[in-house]
Amino acid sequence: MSPGDVGVMMGSILLGVGIVAAVLGGHFADAMLKRYPGDGRLRVPLITYPGLLVCFALLAVPDFRANLIAFAGAKVISTMSAPAAYAAMQDLAPNRLRGQVVAVHALLGNIVGMTLGVTLIALITDYVFGDEDMVAWSMIAAGVPLTVLCLALAIIALKNTSGMFDKVLTSQQFAGFNVEKRR
Repeated sequence: MSPGDVGVMMGSILLGVGIVAAVLGGHFADAMLKRYPGDGRLRVPLITYPGLLVCFALLAVPDFRANLIAFAGAKVISTMSAPAAYAAMQDLAPNRLRGQVVAVHALLGNIVGMTLGVTLIALITDYVFGDEDMVAWSMIAAGVPLTVLCLALAIIALKNTSGMFDKVLTSQQFAGFNVEKRR
């Protein structure tokens, strides 16, 4: 298969899956907020990130279709997590800092994701495996520990902020939903 054909397939997946996953991610974040008032959006990564580990496992299968499924699955999971992250930042940041928090998140996400992430995969491929055909294994070697780290950080964030919302929440409106305080 030519690189152009692969590009068309991956681009189609990104376009189709990305739009649907962004909308579903927003609905999922809202549903989590209804179920867990206050910190529901912070719980989204606890559900979505383990799915990334399954996608990394699919990368180990030496089949192009399995790799495309892994790519599509990772795109769905990462895109579904984004609306919850941006909404959670708005919930946690003071009003005067909300724009700056989102700007710093976007800046760091782009710097890490588009520069350091790609470079890390290339370095592992070249200097650890020494074989350019081992890119999938390089993605696994970098992605699994980073996903586990992000999952651990999400658990820490949830523990550190869970009591914060109890002080604010009553049966009043919170983030557009009529929620009841849970005990």
